[in-house]
Amino acid sequence: MKKTLYVGTLLALLTLSLSVFAQNRSERPRHDQPMISGRDVVTNIATTPYSGVLVYNFTILNSTPTVNPVTCSVSTYVSGDTSGRQFYETAYGRATPISGGYAKCTVKIYYTWQLASAGSDMITGSANFSANTAATAGTTQRSAQQSLVSIPVPATGVTTTTTLSGRL
Repeated sequence: MKKTLYVGTLLALLTLSLSVFAQNRSERPRHDQPMISGRDVVTNIATTPYSGVLVYNFTILNSTPTVNPVTCSVSTYVSGDTSGRQFYETAYGRATPISGGYAKCTVKIYYTWQLASAGSDMITGSANFSANTAATAGTTQRSAQQSLVSIPVPATGVTTTTTLSGRL
């Protein structure tokens, strides 16, 4: 009798615990999951590929002595309003000194994005430039970052040039 009661209780607890493990997981993505799920992308919307080049020309005033060339980078983000698609692009460049403490750097992003509403989709992002500076004990890093002005997605095949300036 005791054995039957023990086995019955164990089976009842096991059955009840299964419902706990069958619960839905959190809808909030973790760091190892994409921020957009497959069900968020609308698959029956007609999209068109938009291709082109984004060119960012930096002019940087370097007012501190550096021990290596200034590096620059641009990160862009496009969110397809209608299709639910998102695109992230990042590119890097190395500055060359020109004169008077100034350096110039060019960063190019070659892109192809499948968009449903390119006329209303916007490109946003940020630009960053940095260098290691001489210090009394080793080196330190100096960097600056700025937001990019949002622009509409250009027509396909267009090269869009943006001029940026900053100071280290």
